[in-house]
Amino acid sequence: RRPPRSTQSRSSAASDVYKRQLMDNAVYALKNTSERILNVSMIYSKGIIRIDIENTFDPDFRRTYDGQEHGIGLLSVKNALQKYNGKLSNSRTGSRYRTTVVMYNSSE
Repeated sequence: RRPPRSTQSRSSAASDVYKRQLMDNAVYALKNTSERILNVSMIYSKGIIRIDIENTFDPDFRRTYDGQEHGIGLLSVKNALQKYNGKLSNSRTGSRYRTTVVMYNSSE
């Protein structure tokens, strides 16, 4: 059970935002591919939060609006994580994309 937002640490509240953005990205990618696989892992141990998201995607698909290609939020997540000494890494192998976020809870 999650404590009320007012008692959550800043890094915990921020992790909710990152999880949402990363999950939105993964679900969007799944909508645009025929093979739909999503694996999510979240681990909290000794003040460290680790989130792993792996999903399939179509390597040829590009998100566009206004006639231009656009990213899907990873740069903003990475920049925001820097405020909390967090780290973002991502990789792709074939049609699988993996994102890992590591955050350190400063209240422990």
